[in-house]
Amino acid sequence: MGYEGKKTLKLKFADPELDGLEVVMRRPTVEQGLAMAKRAEELGDDENATIRAVSELLCLCLIGWNLENDGTEVPHTADALLEQDSYVVTSIIRAFEENAITVAAPLEPTSSDGEPSAVESLPMVPLSPSLAS
Repeated sequence: MGYEGKKTLKLKFADPELDGLEVVMRRPTVEQGLAMAKRAEELGDDENATIRAVSELLCLCLIGWNLENDGTEVPHTADALLEQDSYVVTSIIRAFEENAITVAAPLEPTSSDGEPSAVESLPMVPLSPSLAS
């Protein structure tokens, strides 16, 4: 049996205001990440362009969510996402970036710096002047 390279992620939200919000997706492929960078460049080099590009990538990777407006499910499109409450949108994008785009933090160090070298801890005294023979 081989390793399944495409993992399903369920985004988690710490804020109690977002209790009940479920967002399930896959991590983006390298190609999708490159396309997002190109799209952001095409849209312009500002924060709005980046938000638009990340929203488009998020919706490409989206498997499903339970986001609704007045009892109707919000479509899985960047336009529909960006029409939502700004706090909800930024929370979803932040969780997406933290869980699907960024590389995990390095592991904790396995050893300390260790003890000082014995040579460094030897007391040093000045040498006595040389006596002429």
